[in-house]
This record gives sequence, C-alpha cells and structure tokens, in this order.
Amino acid sequence: MLNQILNLQADMIMADELDSFYQGKIIQHVTGQELISIHETTDYKPHFWVRESKDSHAELDYVYKFNNLIIPIEVKAGKQGTLKSLHQFIERADHPYAVRIFSGKFSVEKHKTPGKTPYLLMNLPYYLVTRIPEYLDYFIKNHHL
Repeated sequence: MLNQILNLQADMIMADELDSFYQGKIIQHVTGQELISIHETTDYKPHFWVRESKDSHAELDYVYKFNNLIIPIEVKAGKQGTLKSLHQFIERADHPYAVRIFSGKFSVEKHKTPGKTPYLLMNLPYYLVTRIPEYLDYFIKNHHL
C-alpha cells in the first residue's frame, strides 16, 4: 500500500532485487507474510524478540517456534550485514540453531558469537521462506556442534 501511495510501483517492478527498497524493510515484510502463509489452518502471528537495556538494544526480525525450540531469524538486505542481535539471542538460548534469510545461496555455517558461544547458522534464500519447516527439520536433524 505504501508503494501505491508513494507512486513507486514502477520502481519496484524494474528493481533487480526487492531487498534494496527502504533499507530492506519490504523484504522483511514479505518474509513475515510468507511465514503467515504457511500456517493457513491456524491463526499464526509472527513474533520478534527485543532486548532493551540502558547500554544497548537488540532486536531480532522474527523468532519461529519449531518443535520445542524458538529459532531466531534475521532477514538481511543483500548478502552482508552484522548479526549482533542474533548473537545476543544465541548467547541466551538453550540450543545452537539460527537462521539468516537473505539473497544469497543456501548453506549451513558454524560460527561463534563475540562471547565465544558456538552456533550453527542456516542461510536461507528469500524464495525458500515458505519451506522453512522442511529446511529447519533438515538443519536440526543433520547439523550438530
């Protein structure tokens, strides 16, 4: 609707990648809509995570309940970007699994937070968001620290 009001439809149609619009806010919104769409038989609402303190602020785009785990999800415009908020979540989580949704290729990587907490990061291309339950199942069953 915002694009209609601002008369930006042509710009979006001609864009090479949607993740460049509004510093990635459009692709974050599309990701949320895709997460809602895969839960057609339930009243699913996307959730996010915020940690506020007087010294720092952290916010994850989404947290996704999968089996008995709360999986942190960061949506990144482009292929680069820091994962500071994701690291803060991982340092408090009881499992090592995290997801980055971005414009790159699918992969699974081992990482450590700045506090040296090891974790596994599944990099999922935007177009696979609707398949996130299947990919999380594969990720968790086949990748361990």
